[in-house]
Amino acid sequence: MKKLLTFCLLALLFTGVSAQQQIILAEDFNGNQLGWPEQDNEKASAEFSAGKYKIVHHGVSGSYLFPVDVAKLDQGQDFRISTEITQYQGEDNDGFGLVWGGKDAGNFYGFNINAAGQYRVYQYRDYNYSEIKSFTQAGDYIRGKGMKNKLEVRKTGGMLSFFANGRFLYSMPSKKFFGPQVGYVLYNQTEVHISSLDIVQEKAMPVVFEDPLEDNSNGWITDARDSTILIQKEGKLFMRNEEGKGATY
Repeated sequence: MKKLLTFCLLALLFTGVSAQQQIILAEDFNGNQLGWPEQDNEKASAEFSAGKYKIVHHGVSGSYLFPVDVAKLDQGQDFRISTEITQYQGEDNDGFGLVWGGKDAGNFYGFNINAAGQYRVYQYRDYNYSEIKSFTQAGDYIRGKGMKNKLEVRKTGGMLSFFANGRFLYSMPSKKFFGPQVGYVLYNQTEVHISSLDIVQEKAMPVVFEDPLEDNSNGWITDARDSTILIQKEGKLFMRNEEGKGATY
């Protein structure tokens, strides 16, 4: 029985559309090789214990930043920043979470959640607070006190997307970093424990081979061979196998 197999290869079939992942940071908090803040004073405390980074803000109002420099993160390429964080003390509406692209306590971007199931995205520029997405209810996407939440900031192309426990929350155009800092922020009297922080860079791979099939400059077979006929026409390559056998082109 004759078999007819016709393939229509479109113009960009052989264009590489893939990414190469590079692990920038895989922090398990079993030590302080990166130089995270460690302290115990009237403003805040921070310590490493049992594979956790335990941070506390003692002030009844305001906030406190716990940053570290991650100079290897290339903001011009796609990336993912993800962390696992658990709140143990504080009111349900006290915000806490990730910061990135920071220079100091007055210049950074923040992605916060609270135990009431809300999230927000904001920035500080020259110590002036600016809300990008005000606190918004996310329901059971965000877990309460004593339960671990996984937060993720993901850059794809020119867009930043925000996730909680694998659930998409919000997206916005990417913004230029103020500096290389990534870390955490706590608002009001809050205690959280952090068990991981992962940063992955995704770089586009170069195109290895591309054929728009507008002509036959790459020398595709166009005559009968092993009962197989190939015809290149109008940006498409048609292959016909009349014996049902395997063939190499």
